[in-house]
Amino acid sequence: MAESGDRTRSGWLSEHSQRGSGADVRDVYRRDHAVTIARRCSPWRTGLDVGGAELAEPFGLVHDETHRLPRRARRCAIGSCPNLDTRGPPGRYVVGVVDDLADPRRIEPPFVLGEREMLEAWLEFHRTTLVLKCEGLDDAGRKARPITTSNLSLHGLLRHMAEVERSWFQRVLERDADASPIWYDRAIDDSELVPLDDADWGDDLATWEAECERSRAAAGAHGLDDTGIRHGEPCTLRWIYVHMIEEYARHNGHADLIRELVDGAVGW
Repeated sequence: MAESGDRTRSGWLSEHSQRGSGADVRDVYRRDHAVTIARRCSPWRTGLDVGGAELAEPFGLVHDETHRLPRRARRCAIGSCPNLDTRGPPGRYVVGVVDDLADPRRIEPPFVLGEREMLEAWLEFHRTTLVLKCEGLDDAGRKARPITTSNLSLHGLLRHMAEVERSWFQRVLERDADASPIWYDRAIDDSELVPLDDADWGDDLATWEAECERSRAAAGAHGLDDTGIRHGEPCTLRWIYVHMIEEYARHNGHADLIRELVDGAVGW
């Protein structure tokens, strides 16, 4: 079993500090990035009797009792096992968590990379993630809004991100005041999201792809310290990259939930 100090790419997620009664949660990390979780669980409800570390070792996993599970992993664990009981004796049972999306188009950046290369690679990673979340559905599935209090759909998210690409790379970085919105009407909230009745997926996907290409070209002509203008103030390309990664990551989380509600498909 790998030592707890092993920080190779194949081993670990980031550390999470123990908080409160967090000692009842055990992290188990797969070398292939899949995550397995050992938590306290009532044996008479599951019939299992395998210690976390004992189960981890034969499969080349690393078992660490010193860190609390990340919030996402805790949610996934609870959703995966209705029998979890954090009141019992120290953790003994393993619960599977959602695997990464596997697609050759989506490449996670290496842990060590130059600043610009890292920023570009993470932005491409999240761009691809959004597309993957939309694939494999029919038109109705992509336009579905399964959360009744929200206007969000997978199709709508793609249109929204096309608008975001244009806004930050054309209007802000390139200072192009003539770069008008694609679908968004400033007088109507969420107008790029709804209605989608007449929206064509192929056309809108092509529009998003074209905006991504324009963004790459705009960024390629500037250094990270070069500035555009946002609300009358200078804004560096570095800030734009970080914001775009954050924007895609946030909406990819929305896409995770929407896709699972639409057809049960998961993966992150």
